[in-house]
Amino acid sequence: MPIFHDKTTLNCSMKNRLYIIFIGIFCGLFSSCRPTVDEEILLPSDNIRITFTLALDELSSATRASWNSNETSNDASIGNEYENQIDLTDDNGLQVFIYSTDGQICLSEVRDKNVVRLDENGRTIYQFTGDALIDSRYIQNSSLNCRLMVFANCDKIDSNSALAELYYQFDANTFSNQSKYIPMWGVKQCTLNLSKGDLSMVDGYIYLLRSISKIEVKLDSNIADQFDLNNVSISDYNIKSNILPNGYAATTATEAMDMQSIFNPNTTSKGSNLNFTKVSNDEYCIYLPEYQNVGADAATMTIRIANNEYSLEFKDYDNNAPFNIVRNHCYQYIITGVSTKENVLLLYQSIPWEDVKNKDLTFGNGDGNAMN
Repeated sequence: MPIFHDKTTLNCSMKNRLYIIFIGIFCGLFSSCRPTVDEEILLPSDNIRITFTLALDELSSATRASWNSNETSNDASIGNEYENQIDLTDDNGLQVFIYSTDGQICLSEVRDKNVVRLDENGRTIYQFTGDALIDSRYIQNSSLNCRLMVFANCDKIDSNSALAELYYQFDANTFSNQSKYIPMWGVKQCTLNLSKGDLSMVDGYIYLLRSISKIEVKLDSNIADQFDLNNVSISDYNIKSNILPNGYAATTATEAMDMQSIFNPNTTSKGSNLNFTKVSNDEYCIYLPEYQNVGADAATMTIRIANNEYSLEFKDYDNNAPFNIVRNHCYQYIITGVSTKENVLLLYQSIPWEDVKNKDLTFGNGDGNAMN
């Protein structure tokens, strides 16, 4: 029969032994957790600390946000400061995830991040450092082959989010008054060093691609003193935008993506008759999600000059070939003359955001008649 002891029957010597054992354990734990002055505090073997650089304004790459207050190419308009900002005041302003090399499995979100905006020889860069917990099954020889995916200015994303279904709701007023920065995404395939206690540094830059387009309509300086641009509106547009571009799962670097094949519009819902934002008496602009313009629901712009209205289309007027409104593109319409009530002479262009120049459009002669 088992013998039970009431705790009040423990003798003094037993209590002393328990006390000594307890003190010994406590001291051992305290001494083991307290590092010496020269001792490095190491992360557990399945934790990593990574650092990388986001670049927003280098002109050598064709597919990412770009801005530089000191213009680096002749007659270039490569975006303004608003169009190239990351909202670091928002907890979701910059979100980073580690994915498998095929882009299908999210291995970890990078947390406890520290982000510093720097100026590097006239360029804006963001230096990012953060920690991630990686399942040891994916680690081989203390290294991890993976893809880093960066989301900027997006709503909350978690590791279970279906990438193909990520979108943002478009609110024209939000972007026209610049109360929300432009959603962006970037990717880079790399190998992370997971040696215990090491800081894994990703070489090079991770470039960001805007998930939105910009349309500008302006009067040429030669006629700006003769006419006012009274209004500009667009007939159709999408009110949702997919955050990720087409081909996101296959690419290993943002800058490797083709500017035309990235087109990935969200056509689930549409709006109509949206006015542009007035920049001056000579210019209007608007930020818009991607739009499937080739087809039955082609969008048109209506411009009003000297109380006359003219219709502009998203097409190559030389070949009468419509084109889609694609993310990270700036579509620039320059009105060079008004000849009759029915005709307006145009210089028009559509090129990557960071290299908008006032010259002929690459897919056409660039000057033609837009007939109303």
